[in-house]
Amino acid sequence: MTDAGGSDRVEIPKDAFLRRTGQLWKLVVGGLGLPLPTALWGWRCMKNLRPDQPTSEMVGCVAVLVAGALIIVSLLASVRCPKCRVRLVRKTLQAPEGAEAITTFLKLRSCPSCGYVPDEGPIR
Repeated sequence: MTDAGGSDRVEIPKDAFLRRTGQLWKLVVGGLGLPLPTALWGWRCMKNLRPDQPTSEMVGCVAVLVAGALIIVSLLASVRCPKCRVRLVRKTLQAPEGAEAITTFLKLRSCPSCGYVPDEGPIR
C-alpha cells in the first residue's frame, strides 16, 4: 500500500512516543536487526546437516537459534508505556486494523492505552 505520494516509507515524527521514550531502538534491533542474522544462522545450520554430525554441534546450532528468538521476543515485549506499563507491541499486533495499525503506532505522540504524553527528551 502506498500513500498519496506513492511512497512506502513510514516517517516517524521527531516527537513520536517511541522516540521520546527512548524505545525506538528496541523495535529496530528486535524487528530488523536480529531476525536476519538469526534466520541466516538457521539456514546455515540446516544446510550443514549431515548424518555423521555430532549431537553437540546440532545442539549448539539450536541453542543459538533459541537464544536469538528469545532476545527478539524480549526486546519487542519490553516496549512499554512508562506510565501504565502496557505492552505496546502486543496491543498493536492485536489491533483490528492489521498492518495499518503498525504505521499508526509508529506515528503516535501519546500512549494508545492511557494517553500519556512524554516530556521532551528520552526517559532514562
